Order: sequence, then C-alpha cells, then structure tokens
Amino acid sequence: MNRHPDLNIILPIQNAEQSIVARLRLLIDVLSDLAAQFEIIVVDDASVDQTFLAVAEFACDFRQIALKRHVAPQGIMATIRTGWAMVTGGLVYVQDPQLEISPADIKQFWSSGYRNNLCQYSPPAPNSQMEEKLIQRLSDWCNALKRIQSQKQKPQQSTGLNLPDLTRIDQAVSTTRSPKITVGNRRRSQISGY
Repeated sequence: MNRHPDLNIILPIQNAEQSIVARLRLLIDVLSDLAAQFEIIVVDDASVDQTFLAVAEFACDFRQIALKRHVAPQGIMATIRTGWAMVTGGLVYVQDPQLEISPADIKQFWSSGYRNNLCQYSPPAPNSQMEEKLIQRLSDWCNALKRIQSQKQKPQQSTGLNLPDLTRIDQAVSTTRSPKITVGNRRRSQISGY
C-alpha cells in the first residue's frame, strides 16, 4: 500500500480453504464502507490444505490484502505476532479465527477507536490455546497506549496510531493492571484448525 492504512485487520488462519474467500469478501465489503485505507493481514499457520493458494489467488484482485505463511505450524500466538509485525500504522483489530466475523463488532470498534485513537485485540473464544499472560500483556499495553494518548496536551490529527516512547508504555504497564478480558456469548464456527 502507498500510505499507511487507517485500519488493519489481522486474520490468523489455518486449514480454512473452504471458508477463507467468503470471509475475505465480507471483510472487504465492511471495511470499504468504513476506512479510506485499510489492510487485511492474513497469516497462514502452515495449512495443509490449499488455504494459502486460495488467499493468494483472491489477493491478486485486492491490493488491501497482505499475506504471510509459516512453513511449519507455530500456533495462534506466533501467528498473531507475525501479523502485528506487518502492521505499518493505524488502528489494529485482531480477528479470532474461531469466531464468525462480526461486521457490527468491527463497525463499533472503528467508530470508538477512530475517535479515541485506540488499538484493539479481539480475545479468543473460551478453551482456546491462548496464554492468559499474553492476553493480559496485550490488554495492559493497549490500556497504556490509551492513557498516554489521553495525557497529550495537543490533539493530533492523525489517521494512524502514533506510538509513543516504548519506555513510557513499559512504565505505564508496570504501574497498572487492567481488568481481565472476557468473551461474551458469540457463535463459534468451524472456520479454522485452531
């Protein structure tokens, strides 16, 4: 993409050949109505089916899709970290691979996040393989960013997330503890191998 996206969706996947193109079409439809610039970052965790090829073929028609593949399975956390490493700016929403994509959730995130310049992490469904400590760390990091951003004197007119000095984030995270992330009742699907 030529400029930094306003909104990034990280989509970790594994063995989702049958459903991934429909999921990407839905995301493109929703995101085109929300943000002038957006990017869907798809990270394939070494699928054994044709998931990677299905995404690569679909991405030929949409410059907003970035694709990365792990050659060996690394798990959902490593897949999400790979996606985060590809983010170049803007708001970030991580889609849980075990949940259906919710256009309403993404629209709500965009409307609240854009006003408040937030980052977002979509927590995994219950019984997921996600480590509790990492969930807490991501939550603390996002809360620290919100606090630091709100303390700035002059509002910035930025379309992306301006990351402050990392030492300030670490200090803010170490001095506070955010509430645990809970997951509401959402419909699970058999979308991926996670």
